[in-house]
Amino acid sequence: MNPRQQRFVEEYLVDLNGYRAAARAGYAEKGARNIASRLLRKPEIMAAVEKAKEERRERLRITADRVLAELARIAFADIGRLVVSDAQGLSLKNTRDLSPDDLAAVAAIEVSADGKGRVRLHSKLRALDAIARHLGLFEKAAAEKHGTIPAEPLFDGVPARELLRRKLAQLAGEEVEEDKPPLGEAE
Repeated sequence: MNPRQQRFVEEYLVDLNGYRAAARAGYAEKGARNIASRLLRKPEIMAAVEKAKEERRERLRITADRVLAELARIAFADIGRLVVSDAQGLSLKNTRDLSPDDLAAVAAIEVSADGKGRVRLHSKLRALDAIARHLGLFEKAAAEKHGTIPAEPLFDGVPARELLRRKLAQLAGEEVEEDKPPLGEAE
């Protein structure tokens, strides 16, 4: 890898934008998009980027668990823990009285000239979306929608859903009909 390519790798790690990294590394802006695309396909450049990302993750101790924990702090924040109701309406609690989890959800605290405060939280929807994607919740929903869910597991030749139906019927004291077709099938 030549010095300009090494500089590209360093610049790419700043914002993961190939075009801007190529321009900052000294490539002509006019062709920076094409150059970035070509560079990012080179195995030695890709390996250098991945190695540098891994070193940064280790140095900063960034793990999937830490990222998910931070997203959970945002996703499950409750504005009710941040404000109090008084004679003037709602006002912000003293930040010393807030937990670190509550403070992590705050994107901004703004105070107007008349002394009224405004609290803006990070986007709960984005945090929930990121968590759901990480957990694969959307993959399952899409698979159900398109009918690509794998077949239900069978236990002794009986679908799990049918076994559960029978067990629930037994617990309810109902007579169990084992020859009855599984739920969702015509008799």
